[in-house]
Parts: sequence; structure tokens; C-alpha cells
Amino acid sequence: MTVLRKFPCEGIGLYSLPGQNRGKLCLVGGRDHLIAASGAAAELVFRGEYDHLRSDDDRQMFSEPGAPSWDHTVDSAKRILTLKLDRLQALVSKMMDIREQTPHYSALPMRQILGLPGVFLELLSGETISRIVVSLSQ
Repeated sequence: MTVLRKFPCEGIGLYSLPGQNRGKLCLVGGRDHLIAASGAAAELVFRGEYDHLRSDDDRQMFSEPGAPSWDHTVDSAKRILTLKLDRLQALVSKMMDIREQTPHYSALPMRQILGLPGVFLELLSGETISRIVVSLSQ
């Protein structure tokens, strides 16, 4: 969603809390309700359902005063992703090709995300994502 809507994106990777050996796919970018709901929306588009438990972090910002409804925002994100499905599939395919070139997660660049206690293993940098998007629009 971040890339399709041209929001700033600093990278896509796996985020995990200390002591966890399983990461959550996430992106580092701006704080936006539509972006927060887009992970669940993408799961709905590709799998027909989303993991409610793994979306807890994304739903936190929807409990703030004046926040839109989680369900409505997921539906809006799903409509946007569905309209751009060909481009989304091409982006995911290119990302998977690049990811397959990395033999093991330990080879991924590791960084901290300001204000979060866990570790972010960078699958793709924001610069790489921008190059992919430019190549798809040509």
C-alpha cells in the first residue's frame, strides 16, 4: 500500500521482539491508518482471510480518539489493492526474486527502529523498493 500510494517507505523486512525467533513482515514508513490496515487487506486479497492475532499491533492506532474504524479501513485498503492487483503481484514477484538471492536471514542487514524494542531485518531497502516501482511504471 505504501508503495502503491506513493507514501515514503524506508524498507520492508522482518520485525521481531527480543527472545522471539519468528518475525512479522512489516515496512518502515509513515504512520497512517490506511497503511496500518493494508497488511490485513493484502492477506484478504491473497488468502481470503487475515490473521487477527498478528494484526494486533496494526490495530492499536485505531483505538485513538477520532480514528477511523478498523474494518472500514481494511475494506478500503482491500479495494485499493484489488484495483492495482497486477501491479501488486508484479511488485511482490520482484521482491521475492531479490529475497531469494539472500541465502539466510543472518545475512540481512539488521537495524533498530526508533521507539521499538525489537530488531528489524531488512529484506528490501526503501531505495530498492523505489527502483522496483519505477521499473514497473515504465
